[in-house]
Amino acid sequence: MILTQEIFEQGLSRNGGFSRKQFEALGLKLNPNKWTPAKGWKSRVVGNDFPEETIRKFLALKDAHLDKTKGFDFEIFSKTDFKNFYQQSKADEIMTAAENGIVGDEDV
Repeated sequence: MILTQEIFEQGLSRNGGFSRKQFEALGLKLNPNKWTPAKGWKSRVVGNDFPEETIRKFLALKDAHLDKTKGFDFEIFSKTDFKNFYQQSKADEIMTAAENGIVGDEDV
């Protein structure tokens, strides 16, 4: 499954960032002196193919680091929830493209 920019942005925390666990879920190696990945990490993940489970985990970990009392089990984000989210994301993407004249009406 392709990690689109839209799906990627859905993983942003309410503070506008990502957690170490989210980076690790995407297989990113972290800088030894920081908890962030090496420069250019976004271009290595956005637009690339990942197993569906990896993207589900990445999204499920959103905000988990901000509320230590709660924790988050990514299994709660069911396959049905993910499928619905993904289908809505694709529909939104097509509608945006159509509104911007990128695709014709026959593609919508």
